[in-house]
Amino acid sequence: MFTPRVTGLLLAAALAADVAPPLRVIRALPEGNADPGALISVTFDRPVAGSLDRSVDPKTVLILDPVMMGIFEWRDPVTLRFRPATPMAPGLRVKATVRPGFAAMDGSTLAEPYQFEFRVGGPRVLTGIPANPNQTARFLPGNARFQIVLSGSADPALLSRLVYVEMNRACATPGVIQLKAGTEAPIPDDAPWQFKEAGGYQRERSADALRRVVTLTPERPLPYGCSGDLVMPEAIDAEQPGKLVRWSIETYGKLELTETVCRGETFCPNGPFVVTFSTPVKGAELLKHLTVLPKVDISIADTADVSERWIVSAPLKPRTGYLVRVDSTLRDSFGQSITGYPVKTVVTTGYRPDVSYPQGKMMVERVGRRTFG
Repeated sequence: MFTPRVTGLLLAAALAADVAPPLRVIRALPEGNADPGALISVTFDRPVAGSLDRSVDPKTVLILDPVMMGIFEWRDPVTLRFRPATPMAPGLRVKATVRPGFAAMDGSTLAEPYQFEFRVGGPRVLTGIPANPNQTARFLPGNARFQIVLSGSADPALLSRLVYVEMNRACATPGVIQLKAGTEAPIPDDAPWQFKEAGGYQRERSADALRRVVTLTPERPLPYGCSGDLVMPEAIDAEQPGKLVRWSIETYGKLELTETVCRGETFCPNGPFVVTFSTPVKGAELLKHLTVLPKVDISIADTADVSERWIVSAPLKPRTGYLVRVDSTLRDSFGQSITGYPVKTVVTTGYRPDVSYPQGKMMVERVGRRTFG
């Protein structure tokens, strides 16, 4: 038998076990530097808004300093989100407070206010054309223009100060070339896919409308036949621009025949062969000005295309040397005539050794030689 005192203690322990632990915030975003179009969100460790008839007014939960116009909403039962009506100003410092006084679905509440802060950074540089993080911009003219995609609007004067071209020391005129930022615009419907997907597949697509395309023009011509970098910070931000990012660029130089080689990793008995130039030429022009000795019929897949590397089809003979010649009237896509010695050789190989033999299950005569044919 339990005494009344023991029974009371057991009842108190049971009641205490039924009381839910305090509600906690397990994630608050953004943190550190945020994009001007960033969403502000708070995630709790258990459901707060279970349904429309049991939902807590989000405006009473999250308080922002300074006050901003926008939409407070529950993204899901555990996540409260604020969507600013307009992009936040770069440099703005925001203090967010999650106030206690509301109850989660299990009746738990915050033990004390939860606070977090963040700073609104400048727009991030996402990608560009012709230079970008994934490829070198080649064969640029001296008056080349650069387009970059930003995550939001930027001050043109600040953009012109932070983004520039730096040419290598081997150039005729090395050093920094300043760029002038033009007017910015939203990403158009006919933009290339690099622009439309700027920010990555996992980006917050609700902020796509904030992205901007800006054209940058060099203040003086880029040096001829030279390489360098398009240099910019991670963000167009006067206070915290982040690390410098470099995208490789190359301007076009003189037209030369640089290489001719039979196309094949190890064996190339019958062609085709590859012709490579230092600058792009049109396929029709190459077909008109290219000769092979001993004479063979040659063809190119797409004569309307323009490229520095061409695959030339021809019925070549095994273990034979051919002379490939380009006459002096050839012009590249920039109107330049060919320079240097426009004659090279192509040597074919023999055929690849090959042995074939039966494999797998086969029928063998029971009486006879008992050999494979």
